[in-house]
Amino acid sequence: MAQNDFRILKVVDSLLLQIKGIEEKIDDEMERISFIESQIISKQKELESCNSILKEIHQNSSQVEKELHEVENEIEKSNSHMLKASSQKEVEALEHEKENLGKKAEDLQETLLNLMEQDELNTTKSKELDEFITGALSSKKDIQQEVDKTTNELSEEIEALQVDWKSDAKNLSDSSKAILKNSLKQFSKSHPFTHLNGNSCKLCGYSLDSTLLRAVEDCKNLEICPGCNRIFIINET
Repeated sequence: MAQNDFRILKVVDSLLLQIKGIEEKIDDEMERISFIESQIISKQKELESCNSILKEIHQNSSQVEKELHEVENEIEKSNSHMLKASSQKEVEALEHEKENLGKKAEDLQETLLNLMEQDELNTTKSKELDEFITGALSSKKDIQQEVDKTTNELSEEIEALQVDWKSDAKNLSDSSKAILKNSLKQFSKSHPFTHLNGNSCKLCGYSLDSTLLRAVEDCKNLEICPGCNRIFIINET
């Protein structure tokens, strides 16, 4: 095969590597958006959980307040009955009832105070989460504009490089065009070329026998790595 094909493929190899590098930069830019989106989603889940806890606290508080109100009414009734008690035994029974009601009221008041503390803590947390989400959404909007601008510029670079390598590839011999076409199809998500690293494939580490090594180094025909099916390119031809 003409040495010209190898020179062209070396240029194509270089251009495709440049495209790959730019695509990685685009991925990095998109990762900026993915990261802040993951943060927002995480905080939104926390906020949802926090608000759910607050709802439960409010329901429990309402129930405890209702029970406390009932107990306080019972205490008032007990006090009223004591004024009308006609015997010492009746008075003692009412005093015992009042004492039990008093303890129950104290327990309910303590429970209510604990619920109020939990309400305050979770309300503060809910507010902080809401502020974080609001700020993150605003930041995401700004970052999205930056990412869109950068990725558009990088995409234009890729388009220009694609025009260049495709233009160069048109000058390949028919047989080399066919091999390149197949390799590009097979490695649409990666790089179709590889190089020698001593007597091995630089990418997959496949060890070439002496016959294949000599054929690769002679640069008379395109040779394919048996290990990864990529096209061998020699740096010096």
